[in-house]
Amino acid sequence: MKNTTTVKKQQIYDEYQEYLKELLKKSIAKNPVESLYNTLQVSGMHYGHWDPADEMYDFFDDFNKLLASESKKNPSSKRVYRIGLLMYSHALEMALPWSFLANLLHILCGRPYNVSPFLDLARRKKGSLHSIPPSTKQKIGRVIELAKEAKEDELIKIINDFHSDKIRNSFYHSDYCLTDSEFRYSDGGIASSLPLEKVQELITKCFAFYEAFFNVHGWSKSFYKAVKSYHKWPNYELFEILKNEKEVYGFKVHFSNGQVAKFTRETDKVEAINLSFDDDGSINFFVGNLDKLTKQWMLNGKPFED
Repeated sequence: MKNTTTVKKQQIYDEYQEYLKELLKKSIAKNPVESLYNTLQVSGMHYGHWDPADEMYDFFDDFNKLLASESKKNPSSKRVYRIGLLMYSHALEMALPWSFLANLLHILCGRPYNVSPFLDLARRKKGSLHSIPPSTKQKIGRVIELAKEAKEDELIKIINDFHSDKIRNSFYHSDYCLTDSEFRYSDGGIASSLPLEKVQELITKCFAFYEAFFNVHGWSKSFYKAVKSYHKWPNYELFEILKNEKEVYGFKVHFSNGQVAKFTRETDKVEAINLSFDDDGSINFFVGNLDKLTKQWMLNGKPFED
């Protein structure tokens, strides 16, 4: 794989990172609470190592080292392209970026965070309780639809800069051949080819996008860490942002009757207590005894004072 200049790679990354950060800022300005839910990727609870996003960090770390090592030996070798295409295809399959972007666009369009933004795209198997999950192509298609609705044409351009479902699909299904100058594939249809320079461009832009995305996602966690911890809601609920030394990791909602709803996302566990998800995927809470609600913001059984 011929080296794209460091300057060009950095330029692409800077462009993507600047846009994604501004997009996230718009989402936060539109609805800071729903945007926090999106940053935390609020979901059901689980214990142990069940978060694929954590695994992806390790995957990219391992394969970046392998790619760098092989590139030093022979940057134009087929092995380097195969490693790059494996990382490219694997990256496109990641759930977090597409779920995050879909919800960010939902928020910009005035809708709440959706715990399963692609659930309606799943197909039920005949005679089975199981369903076929939406494909990567369907998820990206939904994000593009939402970007059109939100009038975020730049996001559509960025996605189209690096996304090729034909390349991803043909590589993952071993329906391709590499020559010294081309990536040849049929993808179940008419045989086609793509110059390796174009393949390199797709991979470079894909890596730039994902690096920018994860940095911006990390920035959002740091942003909420800097926000004050307690916020009074109109109906005497007290919203608490939970933070550690590095970033935000969850929230609590304290109700005036002493009930507490809580969500936390940590490496070894995700806890969701007294949370419920409505039919539209939005977040709701189990408030407890309604007769014991008072017109007083409470924290740990005591009246809250700023």
